[in-house]
Amino acid sequence: MTKRGNGEGSVYQTKDGRWRASALLPNGKRKYVSGRTRKEAADELAKVLATTARGGHVATNRMSAGEWFDKWLSEDVEGSVRYSTYQDYTGIVRLHLKPFLGKKKLTQLGPSDVARLHRALLDKGLSAGRVVKVHRVLSKSLKVAQRWGYIDRNVAELVTPPRATDREMEFFTKDEVKKLITTIRGRDDEARWLLALLGLRQGEALGLRWKDVDLDAATLTVRVALQRQKGKGLVLVEPKSASSRRTLHLYPDLVNSLKARKTGQAKDRLRAGNRWADTYDLVFTDETGHPIDAGDDHDAWEALLKTAELRDVRLHDARHTAATLLLLSGVPLRAAMEWLGHSQVSQTMRYTHVAPEVSKDTAQRLGDTMFGA
Repeated sequence: MTKRGNGEGSVYQTKDGRWRASALLPNGKRKYVSGRTRKEAADELAKVLATTARGGHVATNRMSAGEWFDKWLSEDVEGSVRYSTYQDYTGIVRLHLKPFLGKKKLTQLGPSDVARLHRALLDKGLSAGRVVKVHRVLSKSLKVAQRWGYIDRNVAELVTPPRATDREMEFFTKDEVKKLITTIRGRDDEARWLLALLGLRQGEALGLRWKDVDLDAATLTVRVALQRQKGKGLVLVEPKSASSRRTLHLYPDLVNSLKARKTGQAKDRLRAGNRWADTYDLVFTDETGHPIDAGDDHDAWEALLKTAELRDVRLHDARHTAATLLLLSGVPLRAAMEWLGHSQVSQTMRYTHVAPEVSKDTAQRLGDTMFGA
């Protein structure tokens, strides 16, 4: 009997009545598959050989799930997504996926493992929304493993994650907005908070450069965002999405506020002398021209709310306030979407239910239509 070469397989029946097939792969390792019938085993072996012929990886029981998560992050994720997204995925893998699934063989992951992961995370105190995020990252990772031929199926797709309820949005009322504006009038940071109420994301505002502002035309253009990256410090990056790049027209009070900011910054530059950093020619800097860290910006916002004697509303909720004011002002949904830099109208539609004034106006209009003369 001659020795079989690579790629040649054998099919035989075991003592328990099942059928088994095997083949020697080009890497010198033998791959075994099983089936209830001879044909089923032979078909499974054919799939393995076809994958090998295409240059794909054949699923083996050697790699652990933890090893795959690290491989996925380094070879597929890093460099292909925003740095903040990569950091988020890395944190989820380190804190949740590897501790619960990391030691299990990648090819042995089953739907029950995913279901147990959900339960363990919920028991640990994670919100349903966070568990859904972990599930999505797991599914993304296994989808790539399946596409690359390391596994035959994505078991995360077979399990329904817990239902996550949307967090109730916070926003300032029109009276609270007026109180906030009264408080910041004449302050050095007036323009910063007016831009927050204009709807700019924090990174977009802190990354705004003077070359992106045209005070004569009363416009600003969002082209970059400020972000802290590990090992690099505060750097300018691409905005969140293509739709985030946008040009906004400014109302006169905001133009005047930005002019005052420019004058104030020029005074800071003179006082700082050769200590002036002038890192990116940013609109918002500290007294020596350095970018403002997001954490310091949050602290300044919280201090402002205390001074104004307003509710403890997140800085990001100033963006929700901007969306609400746009809708209250009768701005078309599509225009509001473009103003806020949303990529889909559905994102903007989330704000339509938050303002009671909107509901009240809708009821009034409906009543006028139904019962009016």
